[in-house]
Amino acid sequence: MRRTLLAAVVAALVFAFGATAAFGDGAQTIAPNSKQTTSILKAWSFPSGKYGPTKCYAIRISKPVKNEALWAGMQFNSKASGCTKYGFDGSSIFYGTGNRFYLLTGASSMDATTCKATALVMGPNAWANLVDSGVAALGCQNID
Repeated sequence: MRRTLLAAVVAALVFAFGATAAFGDGAQTIAPNSKQTTSILKAWSFPSGKYGPTKCYAIRISKPVKNEALWAGMQFNSKASGCTKYGFDGSSIFYGTGNRFYLLTGASSMDATTCKATALVMGPNAWANLVDSGVAALGCQNID
């Protein structure tokens, strides 16, 4: 009986610690380096390859997890001056490794089924990390 209780307590603590690390501290993102930024903007603007100044885009990368793809979210940076002609609502989500990124999806009002499928592809950590840097602007605020 004691072993079962001890095992249950340890399991609960491990789960609580994992949930806190993933969700408790809010979004855990890093700024992309210049090569990553360029790769993300090229993937977003394919096939034309045309995009405005990098200051016009807010790009964040989900905190990297060993042996997993990198995930990035991009939105219009409404605070940057001189960027109104590049403005858009919504966001885009990218995946990649190192300095190479590919467009996964982009929208401003996804239906719930597409939101859930995107969350499954990204995994719970990347989804939670990018909630402020792309996921919410997809129109996916109310899915679990």
